[in-house]
Amino acid sequence: MGLPNSEKELISIGASVAVGCEMCVDVHVRDAHRFGVKDESIERVLAIALDLRDEATRLIRRRGLRALGMRVLGRDTDEDPSPPLASQASRSDQLVSVAAAFALNCDPALERHVALARDLGVTEDELKRTVGLAKFVRGKAESLCCKWI
Repeated sequence: MGLPNSEKELISIGASVAVGCEMCVDVHVRDAHRFGVKDESIERVLAIALDLRDEATRLIRRRGLRALGMRVLGRDTDEDPSPPLASQASRSDQLVSVAAAFALNCDPALERHVALARDLGVTEDELKRTVGLAKFVRGKAESLCCKWI
């Protein structure tokens, strides 16, 4: 069984925010509304995806500092907590998180959210479809950006 169109659009919004594609965000928010998704659900997806972008930034900063042989202090210590929304996440939130983490190439977040999604009963087929949507959005965002070069 496939994912409902409303959930596909929420997943696509999460991936669009993760890759920073403004045009993709506009298209998928419009389509989400067309499938009856409420603004509150879209706002939650925006927050989840932005939390994951922040986490990915912290993780790659920490990796870069360590590669330079520097000591990592403060928020960038080994005790990176899950993003604030992750602890309250529903099945749909975890699918959004998987898509955003995949789109960001953030392996630690992807591993964590795939495990959380599985714990909530998300099937392997749903995970594959979610990653497929994230790949599509990321590819579309890349092609849109390439027009400037």
